[in-house]
Amino acid sequence: MGKIRVLFAKTEAGMGHIVPLTSIKETFEKEHGDEFEIIFSNFFVDSKNKDLLRFNDLLINEVKKANKSHAYGFASTTLMNIAGTKLSSRFVMKWKERGVYKASLEYLEDLKPDVVVSSHFSTNYYAEHMKDKPLTVVYSPDVQIIKLFSYKSDVTLTPVECGYQKALKKRRFNPENLKLVDTCIKNEAINNKLSKEEAAKELGIDSSKFTVCVADGGYGIGRALGILNECMKLNLDLNLIIVCGKNEEMYNQLLKIKEQNKTNVKIYPVSFKNYSLNYIISADLFCGKAGANAIAEAVYFGKPVIVTGCATQVELDNYKYYSKVVGCAVHISKAKKIVEKILELKNNKEEFERMSKNALSIHENFGSKKASDEIYKLIKEKLIQKNTKNEK
Repeated sequence: MGKIRVLFAKTEAGMGHIVPLTSIKETFEKEHGDEFEIIFSNFFVDSKNKDLLRFNDLLINEVKKANKSHAYGFASTTLMNIAGTKLSSRFVMKWKERGVYKASLEYLEDLKPDVVVSSHFSTNYYAEHMKDKPLTVVYSPDVQIIKLFSYKSDVTLTPVECGYQKALKKRRFNPENLKLVDTCIKNEAINNKLSKEEAAKELGIDSSKFTVCVADGGYGIGRALGILNECMKLNLDLNLIIVCGKNEEMYNQLLKIKEQNKTNVKIYPVSFKNYSLNYIISADLFCGKAGANAIAEAVYFGKPVIVTGCATQVELDNYKYYSKVVGCAVHISKAKKIVEKILELKNNKEEFERMSKNALSIHENFGSKKASDEIYKLIKEKLIQKNTKNEK
């Protein structure tokens, strides 16, 4: 018998899905790579199937639309909640785009996985509908497990205690199929030991100036330009790092603004290909929407957070956790008010230190080892021990 095939099925629907799966895969491969055949697939892209590529674009565009119009984002999650898990899942993954359901199952059959690990509801759904169903593990990256992530799987992994306890009250979940793990962020974040000053020096940023990192997510859609305009209007003496993601148009626009800038604001536009965690480490303060990954990385490094927007109910739940439970975030949506809060935190050391200390209070609750361990436990129980008994 050959090695057990473990498929990590990546989905391009925002970094909140890509980062945790990559992190879990890296840790699992490091610890158990010699025992299993590990496959890492960009699921809707690698097959080059036109139906899957179209669905990939659909997922990306849904993220963009929710960030452009928060009303659209909240309406989508509200309808999903009304329809429930089964109907919502069937509509999104089977009915919405013709050909995707069949093409996904055919691609999975070609890959022949014994185990499918997902951080997006779609790939978990398709794995569950294979003729010879593999073991399925899904990591839900947000604070609360939404309806689409509540679809059946052998094990669902969730990273926050309050979300875990709430999910256990649902009929779908129990302590056997729901496991509490840590928040999975980039492994390079866990291994990064640079100080704020060291990270700033590597990037050529003056660490003596108050530094704000703005990363609005949603493919560069958000309030970054509005925040920049307000800072320039007030001629503030600070560094402003603006992470543009995959929005090349915005990145090029910022380069022109930087070239013509005559204010005290130091502008640092960052493209997707040039981004590194050092930009967050070098900052004093983080501004961004309430996506699971962006906030988690900032909080891991002890940065107070200004949430600039919540595109869906999911992101609102994320914000409420970091605000009310952890105590390191505030939500301000208008650029002028955001800049006022930046100045308040810059000048009010007591409030700044309180928020930073609260962020660091959950510093140990990050990393992908627990998630990797739960995957291994499931495989050992359901496949390795079963195969050993059959051989006897």
